[in-house]
Amino acid sequence: MKTIEAGLAAFLVLFAVGARAATKAQRTVEGWPEANKQAALAMIDKYGQPDSTIGDRLEWDNRGQYKRIVVDGHAPSNLMVENTVAYAAPRHAGLVNLDAIVKPDVDKGELTSCGRSETANKAALNLSDDVMHGRKSADQARQEWTQTSKLEKSGKTSAISERLQFQPGIDPLYNYVNTAPY
Repeated sequence: MKTIEAGLAAFLVLFAVGARAATKAQRTVEGWPEANKQAALAMIDKYGQPDSTIGDRLEWDNRGQYKRIVVDGHAPSNLMVENTVAYAAPRHAGLVNLDAIVKPDVDKGELTSCGRSETANKAALNLSDDVMHGRKSADQARQEWTQTSKLEKSGKTSAISERLQFQPGIDPLYNYVNTAPY
């Protein structure tokens, strides 16, 4: 009887330690749909623990070329990952209708893509940049998006989904706050 009690006590201690060892982000994603959870875990593996966990959103600030990365736990699976870059979008920029949602914010100097993955968002940001700068028409961008989506679904990538093909702008506020001599 003592052996069973000792074993149960040891299990409960290990269980409690394991439960406490989970990060806030890991606890947040526990009840998420599987696709959203996998996207969040992939971002944690790539960028480390998020800077903030707000409700059902994990957020990373200033990672790599991104001003902000968000994974939303209850967004539809085709819109669960959000990547934002500092970007001086023209006031009357032409945008293209893709599966991802691309939103320029001229006032904040940002360009954001909400899509199914970081690679899809890279492609959407690259194509949007091409359209806004007149290098591609909206029809050309949609055709390339369709080809890129087919490649991604087959486990392959294209150049436009591997990395950003433009240099994101410098966010003046971030630059000032992080370089000011105070």
